[in-house]
Amino acid sequence: MQSKAIRTSKSSILKTILDFRKNIEDLKPNDFKTLSNYAKRFISLILSGGITESTLFAYSKAKMSNIDGFLKSGKNALKKDKDLSESEFWTIILVYIYKYVLKERCNLKTPDLIEILSSECFRTPKKKIVEKEIIRHLFLFARIMDAYGDKNE
Repeated sequence: MQSKAIRTSKSSILKTILDFRKNIEDLKPNDFKTLSNYAKRFISLILSGGITESTLFAYSKAKMSNIDGFLKSGKNALKKDKDLSESEFWTIILVYIYKYVLKERCNLKTPDLIEILSSECFRTPKKKIVEKEIIRHLFLFARIMDAYGDKNE
């Protein structure tokens, strides 16, 4: 007998995104738009290459020290009054995915790439469930970031 995966409700996802937004509230309006584009790009990477390849790509762009720093100090890890780098945008996306999807779904203790890729979540058939959950989260994440970018223009 197969067990069905429990999907996170949209209202719950929206709540987590708004909660996470407190960590990035100091971003410039244009940065919210750019962050939305990175979320959409991650979705596209998942759809074209799968979760493993997209995660490897994002980790290659972000730096593990950035991810650890952001998790430890939240918004204080971002540079004030400076444009964010590509690495920092990927860091924000990966921290969100780790904190709100992978940590709970995959029972991960750290955002270490090796731990993530060797977890049960990155093996079939659970892999497809996690992919869909990440896509659902990032789709709403991108829409909200777009809205904050528009709001402040």
